[in-house]
Amino acid sequence: MILRRFLQFGGLRLVWQYAKMGVLWSGGKALLHCAWHGQSLKTAYALVTQKVDDILLDRYQYVLDEALAKLGECKISEANRLESKSSEADGQISDSQTRVPKVVWFSWLQGMEQAPDIVKVCLRSQRRHLMGYEFRIVDLTNYHNWVQLPQYVEEKFRKGLIPPALFSDLLRLALLKQYGGVWMDASVYCSGFGNEKLRERWEQIMGSELTLFRYFQRGRKEAVGLSTWFFAAIPQQPVISIVLDMLLAYWKDFDCTVDYYICHLFFGKVLSKFPDVWAAMPRANSNHSILLGSALGKDYQEAAWQDLIAHVSIHKMNYRKVGEAMENPNSYCNHIMNEGC
Repeated sequence: MILRRFLQFGGLRLVWQYAKMGVLWSGGKALLHCAWHGQSLKTAYALVTQKVDDILLDRYQYVLDEALAKLGECKISEANRLESKSSEADGQISDSQTRVPKVVWFSWLQGMEQAPDIVKVCLRSQRRHLMGYEFRIVDLTNYHNWVQLPQYVEEKFRKGLIPPALFSDLLRLALLKQYGGVWMDASVYCSGFGNEKLRERWEQIMGSELTLFRYFQRGRKEAVGLSTWFFAAIPQQPVISIVLDMLLAYWKDFDCTVDYYICHLFFGKVLSKFPDVWAAMPRANSNHSILLGSALGKDYQEAAWQDLIAHVSIHKMNYRKVGEAMENPNSYCNHIMNEGC
């Protein structure tokens, strides 16, 4: 698993890049420290990427600065335009500009025919509970119908220099930038909106310009982290657009993955420049949405299930854990799979 990841992220190209960035020695020390103390190698990776992240944020600050300057100019121009209009109607903002379009983007790059059963069940669950939404199923054969990615991105992806997960990051942001809508990963299960609180929560998401699921700690109002497996956004939402531009700039410069979580990194940086967007974002809690994924292999209990879906409607699961979970015939995973058939 570790070797496969190493090769997927760039192999020797990654080692050379870390050397150029001046983090190879600290990375080696971190690996030895983890090996000596019996810690996970993920700990070493986190220590290395801490230094890498500072370099990346500094390197691509110019993309953020240019976007903010351009956005400021656009706001001034728009304010002048509205001020010059005499009728109140000319200054109104259409509902299509303030609400998320009722479009759901769903992607399995290899095509749904090649998707695992759990992915097909997740898609059916989303369709079942989001009736009235247009579902657009995206894969490698049809994404050009909606967006065009730069040639260098497509070439690097074909050569295996950009991992599928990071190519998917570019694809989802490009789609959301142009069209808006809802993006849910292929491993997101929807259990529905069976009470008023859940329906109100979803309505808040659809009425906000941008929603990501975030991590909240008990007793703390502010989020401590964010997730990128769910997005709801209006078209041309600035945060989405700027993060996409930063990622495209990165892949123009690099042929390897120096930080697998670069999308999270750039979102955190850009959102810090949009405090109003961050504050207005509905409280969608990742900690709650991963509960089902953590319990997939456990014995199904009807009371616990009803309690969960009364509080949580969107569930992030890991399709790689399904095989083991299915070995228990009475597991939550089997319940979901049978219910989705």
